[in-house]
Amino acid sequence: MYKDIEDQEILYMIEENNDNYELIYEKYKPLIITICQKRLNSMKGMGYELDDLVQVANMALFEAVKTYKYDNDTKFYTYLSHCVNNALNLLLRNNLTNKKIVLNKAISYDTKINETTTLFDLIEDKTAINPYEYLDIEELKIKYINFINSLPFEVAIFYELKLNGFTQEEIKTLMNINNYTYNKCLSFINQQIIV
Repeated sequence: MYKDIEDQEILYMIEENNDNYELIYEKYKPLIITICQKRLNSMKGMGYELDDLVQVANMALFEAVKTYKYDNDTKFYTYLSHCVNNALNLLLRNNLTNKKIVLNKAISYDTKINETTTLFDLIEDKTAINPYEYLDIEELKIKYINFINSLPFEVAIFYELKLNGFTQEEIKTLMNINNYTYNKCLSFINQQIIV
């Protein structure tokens, strides 16, 4: 039934009652799945499955229904294809950023090595010593105070602000310093920590 109804009629029916989205979904489901299957090949190694891409494409379908303007030049089929491809391109582009490459190539601790063993089971050392049990907080406090006292006054203030999460601009404003002084303080701190 839905394949025989013109797109314009379906879009009008959706305007009248949102429950009619199912008609446009069923009509264009084969198109969406075909586009997603083709795109899945170009997204190998990113951890996506067909269902993930179909979900993004379905969101693009609903957006296309909202934004499509009927004219004689562009058919809804063409507009929808364009919207789905744009949504999948955006997904691909967002996952190619350097920040997400590590996540895309990461291996889960839950990865099965065999039927009973996971990766976590292999790397977990049940005989390892918990370092927190041997951590002496008082000793760390004394070392921290000695470190702060060893710094020049301006650098000590800089270090405290940096530790408390102030941004570069905030530190420069609070301390009334320029970029050169900021970088000089940062370099001094880094040299002290490395040594």
